[in-house]
Amino acid sequence: GACRCQAFALTGDAANTDPACALSPLHETIFKQAEREAEGETNRFLYRNFAGGTLESGNDA
Repeated sequence: GACRCQAFALTGDAANTDPACALSPLHETIFKQAEREAEGETNRFLYRNFAGGTLESGNDA
């Protein structure tokens, strides 16, 4: 994995190998994170930013 932007977005450290790469030691973490987020009770989007993210405003529908 050579995508430092994605590595930073997913791990907080651009020096990490992109976890989307099957060879990354962090590869399994993106699937575990997706499972945790899918089990959540909200269906609003989380817009990611340098502050950590902004939850979409509005009603859960």
